[in-house]
Amino acid sequence: GARFNIKKFEWFNHQYIKSSSNAFLISKLSEESFTKTFTFSNGEPPFNIKDTNIDKLNKILDLVKERANFIDDIYNNSKCFFIAPKDFDKGNLNDEQIGFALKWIENFMSLISNKSLEFDILHDFLKETLEKDNLKMVDVMPTFRLILFGTTNGPDIIKSIIILGIDETLNRINYFKNNLKNL
Repeated sequence: GARFNIKKFEWFNHQYIKSSSNAFLISKLSEESFTKTFTFSNGEPPFNIKDTNIDKLNKILDLVKERANFIDDIYNNSKCFFIAPKDFDKGNLNDEQIGFALKWIENFMSLISNKSLEFDILHDFLKETLEKDNLKMVDVMPTFRLILFGTTNGPDIIKSIIILGIDETLNRINYFKNNLKNL
């Protein structure tokens, strides 16, 4: 007989979400029945996407729908663009790695503060800066994600900086730095 395969179901749903237009996904995320029943695992109420600039929403959806199997995955993965993290899960990063990467990140942010917020420009500059400092992405990106998203994994850093903006990115870095001793 036929058997239900959850992995296959998730794959089909993932393909459906990836191929869906952003307008469709926004309409689904905006449905009152969805937002009224949805709360985050820590009990936080959902954020209101109806109050968000459509360009920002489109950029966020382009970034997170690639990692979503279900509509609530989009909601969960988008949260970090609306609500700055207050808690941080440093995973297997140690304090020395975090401290080193934090200094590098602060320096990098000071260097890009006068650059155009365009992906190609910032991405190339990131690669050049890492090469100049004899570093690899793995040396600083987990800490950068920890600062921006509260966890060591998440969406592309450069695209995230563009969406968040320099000021919000710097605010998150400062908050993290000021609360580093509480990790």
